This record gives sequence, structure tokens and C-alpha cells, in this order.
Amino acid sequence: MDPNSHVINRENNEEEEVQDDDVDLILSRPSEQPKRYFLECALVLLFFGNNLISTLLTNQMLKQACLQFNYNTSVCDNLNQNESDSTSKEIEKEVQPYIANINMVTSIIHTVIPAILSLFLGPFSDTYGRKPILNSTFMGYALTLIAFASVCFYSEYIQPISPWIYALCYIPETLFGGWPSLLTATLCYVTDTTEETKRPFRLLIIELIIFIGVLLGNLLCSIILSATNAFMLMNQSTHRNKHIYMKN
Repeated sequence: MDPNSHVINRENNEEEEVQDDDVDLILSRPSEQPKRYFLECALVLLFFGNNLISTLLTNQMLKQACLQFNYNTSVCDNLNQNESDSTSKEIEKEVQPYIANINMVTSIIHTVIPAILSLFLGPFSDTYGRKPILNSTFMGYALTLIAFASVCFYSEYIQPISPWIYALCYIPETLFGGWPSLLTATLCYVTDTTEETKRPFRLLIIELIIFIGVLLGNLLCSIILSATNAFMLMNQSTHRNKHIYMKN
């Protein structure tokens, strides 16, 4: 037998093995096309859900503070309404300093904990990537909204509670990074995964959808609240954010 034939057969076999490896690599490679713009969809749902309950939280804390001051439930339900009478306005002036203290503590929670976590954000993302930070921040917002919905259900259908509980509901959100971690990880992820020529356009899209999510949340809050109730509105917002985390 011609020894050259063995060489030719060996080369053919090696080429077939290389082709098979290439096919296996292509088949095993995850398809990123369907998830190319998933981050943008997640962000618009997140900002929509959080701004959907922004006005509601203020009203709920005002109502619960009114009940803490031993006022009647029917009187507390009329607070922060356009048709409020003089009595309701006097009650608002009495409970608003109490609400201001709660908002001050909430602001401290929102700023101090994320500021400390941001010191470790850069080294962590460089080592483990951007997605773990994005997943953790989405999970933090989902847990916070679940806590809000639970507190709202308890206060609406069981018994009134202290409005300070609403401030404690922000702890999961801040422990997982809050807005600083979310925005930083988003910008880093877009920078890493987008071509340089397409990067400004995608950053513009992200800024636009954040604005759309905030706008829609603020506009639809009163409409949904008038058609349902506080707990249903909280539940809808929680469902949007939980859907983001489960799909991410």
C-alpha cells in the first residue's frame, strides 16, 4: 500500500475532526440575538414599576401616620385629596413632620449603604463580570417591592401599622446596591458588549427608555389606583419587577 495514502487519510481525518469541533462549538454557543435588547426591556419595566408606586407610598405613609395619631379611618382616607376639608388639612400639617422624619431616614438608608458598597463595586465587577451585579440589583428591587406589597396588604386588610415599616422595606434594595450599582453596572455592561460605533446609540436608547419608564409610571399611578386599590397597585408593580428577575 502506498504510504502517501496513509498521510492523506490522516489529513482528511484531522480536517473532519476540526470541522466537527467547529460545528459543535457553533451549536453549543449560546444565542445572544434574542437577548440583545433584554437589558433595555428590563430597565423600562424596573423604572416603570418603581415610579408606579412612588405617589402611592407617600399617601400610604400619610394615612398610616394619621391612624397612629388616633384619628378616624374615614378621616385618614381623605388625606392628600383635592377635595380635603379644613379638618383634613389641619391633620396633614400635624402628621407631615412625622413623615418628614421617616423620609429623612429613608434618604440616609438610600445613600449611606450604596456609597459603602460602591467602594467594592469596581474590583468585584472586574473579577466576576457585570451580570452578577445586575442580577443582584434586580433581586434587591424585587424583594423591596414584595415587602411593600406585604406591608400594604397587612395595613389595608388586617390592621394599621407604623409607617416606619415602609422605611425598613428599602433595606433589601440598598443592601444589593441600589441605583448606583444598577446604573454603574448597566453602563459598564453596555460598554463591554457593544461595538464602539454603536455604543453612543445604545446609551441614548437606555437614557430614553429610563425616561419613558419614569413618565409612564407617574402618569398611570393615579389611573390604576382609582380603578383598583393600593394593594393591587403594589402587586402589579411587584409582579413587573419579579418578572424581570426571573427572566434575567
